[in-house]
Amino acid sequence: MSSAAETLRAPQHRYADLASLQDDFVARGWSDGLPIIPPTPQLVASFLERVGQKPDDEIGIVTTRDILISAEHVAIAAVMAGCTVDYMPVVYAGARALLSEGANLHCVSATLAGAQQVFFVNGPIRDKLNINYGLGAFGPGWRANATIGRALRLLVRNAACTVPGFLDRAVNSSPGRYSFCFGENEAASPWEPYHVSRGFKATDSTITLYSVMPPIEQITHEVDPRIILDDLLAWLRLAGQLWLPVAGMGFVELLLALTPDCAKLFGDAGMSRDDVRAYLWERLKGTIGETSLGRGHPIRLRGPHDIHPIVAGGHGIRAITYFAPHCALLVSERIED
Repeated sequence: MSSAAETLRAPQHRYADLASLQDDFVARGWSDGLPIIPPTPQLVASFLERVGQKPDDEIGIVTTRDILISAEHVAIAAVMAGCTVDYMPVVYAGARALLSEGANLHCVSATLAGAQQVFFVNGPIRDKLNINYGLGAFGPGWRANATIGRALRLLVRNAACTVPGFLDRAVNSSPGRYSFCFGENEAASPWEPYHVSRGFKATDSTITLYSVMPPIEQITHEVDPRIILDDLLAWLRLAGQLWLPVAGMGFVELLLALTPDCAKLFGDAGMSRDDVRAYLWERLKGTIGETSLGRGHPIRLRGPHDIHPIVAGGHGIRAITYFAPHCALLVSERIED
């Protein structure tokens, strides 16, 4: 055993074979139901070394659960999910996002509504790790997308004790709770990369987290961007009555993913990302919809900056996917590679 592996804090277990390990992890509630890669001390140590962290380095605290999440927890989740060691910087940054105040981890993971955490990546690391942002970006087939998203959900499950029937109280849950990670299609976007609009450099790589209800795709055959946005507004006003605002604050943010063919219409019409934000903001007038939740306060946008258009997916149809918000803010973290 390497010296790095000898400093690990997690209890170690021995198994006769891989099948016995899989069965025990399921029985203990450590598995999401899919086969896992055994988190051996050597593998966990190598993942920690990739990000220059010690096992007990603190990532964050889930204060309402009195739980401290360490770098070792993150590395174990990444190994179990099937990540390569080079994915670890992305997983590590995603973990920091999860444990930030704006992510509101306790609420979004314990909710009866079964919110899912969606992660999207910007910057050069997308191509370096083959993170899919084109055709099929939201679906299966790419190891990086599948395992990075899965690692972060396993972290929520195991390190934050979010096990169904215990702290995970979701009535129906969501398939997005297995994994939901993709990249922004920066090359097909008429706008600057999303992370640049958040104040990062174009040469930076970032991961952005948002807790959402299942996404809804609105396909359009219109070619006038303003008609497309007017149609979207009708859906937003209707769906807004079902959205959950940031806990205790009464407002939401909107994440909108445009396909490249749809985004091109806005670019050809000379509409910037800020123009799209302003158009929607002026017509929503700050209010998405009335809700009976809490004290019956309206769910509000604070301003155009609460609307976040990005570009993802491949060519073929014009569509906008919108992600119904659930009790949290969008959080972006720089990936230290």
